[in-house]
Parts: sequence; structure tokens; C-alpha cells
Amino acid sequence: MMLSFAAIGSLGGGLNSESMDAAVKRGIDFVGADGGSTDIGPSALAGSGTIHPEATTRHDLELALRSASEAGVPLLVGSCGTSGRDWGVDWLAGMVRDWARAEGKNLKVVKIYSELDKDYVKGKLRDGKLHALHPQLPYDADTVDRSERIVAVMGVEAFQHALDMGADVVLAGRASDAAIFAAHPITQGIAPEVAWHAGKSAECGAAAATPPKLDCVHVRLDEDSFEIEAMDENLRCTPMSVAAFQLYESADPFRLAQPSGVLDTTDTCYEPVSDRAVRVSGATFEPRDGYTLKIEGVEYVGWGKLSILSVRDPVIIEHFDEWLESAVEMARKRVREEQSPELLEQTDIRVHPYGVSGTMGDWEPTPTMQGHEALLLVNVTSKDPDVAETVANIVWYTLLHQPTPYAMGYPTLAFMFAPPVLDLGKVYAFNANHVVDVESPIEPFRFVTEEVNGQ
Repeated sequence: MMLSFAAIGSLGGGLNSESMDAAVKRGIDFVGADGGSTDIGPSALAGSGTIHPEATTRHDLELALRSASEAGVPLLVGSCGTSGRDWGVDWLAGMVRDWARAEGKNLKVVKIYSELDKDYVKGKLRDGKLHALHPQLPYDADTVDRSERIVAVMGVEAFQHALDMGADVVLAGRASDAAIFAAHPITQGIAPEVAWHAGKSAECGAAAATPPKLDCVHVRLDEDSFEIEAMDENLRCTPMSVAAFQLYESADPFRLAQPSGVLDTTDTCYEPVSDRAVRVSGATFEPRDGYTLKIEGVEYVGWGKLSILSVRDPVIIEHFDEWLESAVEMARKRVREEQSPELLEQTDIRVHPYGVSGTMGDWEPTPTMQGHEALLLVNVTSKDPDVAETVANIVWYTLLHQPTPYAMGYPTLAFMFAPPVLDLGKVYAFNANHVVDVESPIEPFRFVTEEVNGQ
């Protein structure tokens, strides 16, 4: 048994037509594309945009549709519209409709919706069928009510059901990245360990190559292994690049949890078969007793304001930690005394010092100033937009002229924008890190068929 596919890692992130043509020429049984991620945070699930704009998403989707059509194979897209919310599925469905009519193609499109009704989630909670993952977040009926939107993350079975319905194109809500690429191979008789590991390795396309790139890869699977090759002639898949990719978005690169079980890559062998392709074998798959689906939810936490300042004063830089601590404390004191203690309690004030520990915060192993300047990103959030505006202005102005005891004079910082306070709008947070027990792997999902007549 042998099966091949073309994998697109981030639909809308940039896809090379020559690479897709090369994959089709090698022979493919389906095209798979990951359309989303939680990497950009919770705003997409709340309804605030997508990771990629319509123009680039349409470009990549049309290339994928053309390639699948030329090869006479299905196209599977998961996590449509970044977050997999229902709107994202419909968004891509509109683009498919436009392409089919422009090209004169008849397509059977199966849409899989993954948004959950709040009563469904409360029922799982009430019946003891909702379980926390690590790190545990508190979750109760009030959490459900506060949620702007909740989705379930589907495994291979939802895609398989859509293909059984005769889909030419599957547009799915939130999905396991690897499941997009593992579903069809498992249906066709490829061993789960081979299919899941191939899916994991190909889920971000040529990110598993060197140098990594947002482009497609070609994957060929057989009974006990798979080969992965980047289609851009300037890229190479090497044992190191493919093995290293297992670390991506993985708390443990050797044990990768999926809805139906755990992929164990401990004894995997990565062998070069050419200077651009790698053969992978040796993984195992441990089926889980029972079936669980991860849920993702978001809630509104406040209105955000942002200021960006830079400091280059050598005396402040020399005593940076002391100066920043005193400046933030002075800003908080001003809010408390000039406004009210209650107003301060309503506000979250965060100052991220880039050049010191802005990226990793408290996890930074070397949180000391080593350069000649620092960038301060001031983030203020409050449920009341007017409160956020007031506090943000107090904070930036306090930082602007906060003195240091190690120098005379009136210190000044530089601003990137004027006015200094930028409006971030509504700010959201993820509020679920849980799984739910289900009777069937497709229990919470809704399947809708659309016959697109392009002729």
C-alpha cells in the first residue's frame, strides 16, 4: 500500500505555484491544508479577524483547488479562518464558490462546523465529562456563560466522515493539525502510527525543511514508513530538520497526544533518501480507552491601550531595573492617589522591557541590561475603555520624565507614535484548557453539504 499527498502548512501564509505543480507531478492522493492556529492568541476565536488577510488566503486556496482539481483528488482544509469558528468555514466556502464558478467546476463541498452550544458544554460539565488538562484553569458554568465562543478540536474521524459523504472539498472548523493529513491515509489502510507521524511532520508544510519556509511538501507513505520532501528546489528536508520539527508546538516531542490516542516517536529513525528527502519510520501509536475532544474558549477581559517608548539615557540604562521599578510604582501611586484605589484595581498595567526581558518575562534566564537602549511596551487593560485611556496616559507620562538619583536633570524618553496612546480595542483571553468525553468522535460536529455548480 502506498499513498501520497501535498501538505500546505499555513493557508494564506504564502504558497509557491511551482512547488504545488511539482507535488502534483510526483503524484498525490489528496491535498491537505492547515488553515489556522492559536499562535496569534484568542482574538480570532472571539471574532476579531484572521491571521492572514483575504487576498493571500484566496491566493493560496485557489492554488490548492487548482492542484486538487488537476490531480482529481479531494482537498481537505482544517481550522478554517484561523480559529475554526463557523464564520471561517463559511468564509472559505465563499472563496471556493467563487473559484468554481470562475473555472466552470462542479464541486461537492462538505462543511464541518465545530462551534459548541453553551448548553452542550454545561451538560458535559454537569455529567462529569469535562476534564482539565495541565496547566489547570478553573472552569464552571459561569466560565461557559462568559465565553464569547467555544469550539471543539476534531480528529481524523470528522474528515473521514466528510470524505465518506463524497466530498471534493472538505472545509472544517477547528481541527488537530496532524488529523487533516492523517485522516485519508488511515481510511486507505495506512497504519495509524505512520499516518499520524506523517501528519505531524507535514502539518506546517516546508517548516520541516531547511531553511524553513511557508510552502508545501510532498509526502509518500507506505506500510511502515513515510518520505517527506520539500518541493521548492532551494529547500531540503534533512534528518535534523524533520526531527527538530517534532519540537514545534509540542510540550513533549516524543509523546504527542491526539483525540484517539498518543503518537510515540521515541524510537523513530530519520534517514536521508536523497539530499532533499527523508525517510521516517519507527513510531508507535497507543489507542486511548474512550475518546476525548479538546475544547477551546475565549472571554472578554477588557479594553486595551498601548504605548511604545524607548530609553537610551546611559545613566538610566546603567541602573535600568531600579529605574523601571520606581517608575512603574510612581505611575501606580499616581493612579491610586489622583484617581482612586478602586480605579487602580480595575486596571491591569504591564510594562515589557524589550532588550532586557520583554520576550520571556519572568522566564528570562539573563534578565540584565546588556545593550545601550531598551524599548518599553506599555500595555494597559480595563473593562472600562475610559479607565484604560486615563491610566495609560498617566503611565506613559510618568515614564517619560521619571528621574534617577544617579544623575541631575530632566530625563526624557522617545516615542514611536504621536499621540502616544494607541487603541487596541477589545482584549480577550483563552479560558479553557480541557477535554470532553464523547460517545462518538463526530458527536458535536455539524456536517453541511453544498453542491457548487460552476457550469
